[in-house]
Amino acid sequence: MATEHTSEPAVCAESEVAIVGGGLAGLSCAAVLENNGVEYTILEKSPSIGGKVATDHIDGFVLDRGFQVYLGHYPMGKRLLDYTKLELRPFYKGLYIDTPSGSTTLVSDPFSTYLGAKDIRRFISARDIIPVFRASVAQARYPETSTAEILRRLRSSSVLRRSIAEPFLRGILLDQELETPIAFTKSIATFLAREGASLPALGMDTIPKYLASQLSGSIHLDAEVVRVGSKGVELSDGRQIVSRCTVVATDARATNQLVPGTIKAVPYRSVGYTYFSASERPLGHAAVYVPSLHKGPILTVSVLSDVSVYYAPQGQHLISVSHRAGASIADIRTQLGQIFKGQSNSWEDIASGVIEEALPAVYGERLRVPIDRQVAANIVLAGDFLETPSINGALASGVNAARTVMAIVKGGGSTTEPRVK
Repeated sequence: MATEHTSEPAVCAESEVAIVGGGLAGLSCAAVLENNGVEYTILEKSPSIGGKVATDHIDGFVLDRGFQVYLGHYPMGKRLLDYTKLELRPFYKGLYIDTPSGSTTLVSDPFSTYLGAKDIRRFISARDIIPVFRASVAQARYPETSTAEILRRLRSSSVLRRSIAEPFLRGILLDQELETPIAFTKSIATFLAREGASLPALGMDTIPKYLASQLSGSIHLDAEVVRVGSKGVELSDGRQIVSRCTVVATDARATNQLVPGTIKAVPYRSVGYTYFSASERPLGHAAVYVPSLHKGPILTVSVLSDVSVYYAPQGQHLISVSHRAGASIADIRTQLGQIFKGQSNSWEDIASGVIEEALPAVYGERLRVPIDRQVAANIVLAGDFLETPSINGALASGVNAARTVMAIVKGGGSTTEPRVK
């Protein structure tokens, strides 16, 4: 990998393909181009690769930008990533939930452990069987129906619905109204059921770093592209790169700025995150807690150092709290105090932030993007908003963009894609 990090990037004046954006979409696009012998240059405006998949290191703690997990069953991830080198550490296959009585309990995956099989009897009553069957039929027949509409087919008093499904899905989809089409929700649930969620041992940014390590082309950081045209791109310092083809692999807002009028405005969902350190483990298992009775801004709580010991210094525990954007630390601490019965009073806050454009609320075919994402004779788009709001969607969009680029620069023919051996 040839990476240059300068305030005035010494970019080449010519490149067969210019890739705007060094996130997962741009990196996966480059991986396919390299596999087919196509020259490329990646231009990333920030000082690091990875886009939203980023990690900070503070006082021995590994702090991902927001609560992020990797699903091992992602189809595109299996093709492009080496899980052994990522050293994936699994979450416990289950959830901490609020029971109707107000206590917190662990619910295990019914398909992975005997304990989970026992939990079916605890949280699904005989009165749930017919509504669950009807909901299953409805999601199969009407895949574009909202997730909320499908869940409303279950009884309003159902513990499965109120304490498990609704709070969990709000936390991972960042969708308080659960307007997300049931087809996408089902795909995420299927990935979770098959291989569960995990973290790379040393942080989520290990994923883009691995992709970049497999590339021999040029990656230029601090290289902000301000204009995309038919002959190439222009950088903020006035330099130009001539290219036969340009891939715009950015978020939807940046795409609209660089290539105006190609897609309609895409609404995004934001999320806040706060990290705490503690000397005592607040949860017994490396499972995610999703509150339903303790009302407040919190979406999820998890102890990431229980998933990977490298996330915290020895003797400390790292607690990740995902919450609604704009929530005050006072409101977060109040809800934590309710959940953990005052145990959280001694926790020290380490860092916090807001991901303003965490996940696109509208994506894929609903955008009505021209077929193959080609918006001009030699301009191609990539980004998770073109596929699905997920790591898999970002990787898939890059691969699909590369296929289109190959047709432009090589006149069609077969495209060989990299696969982990």
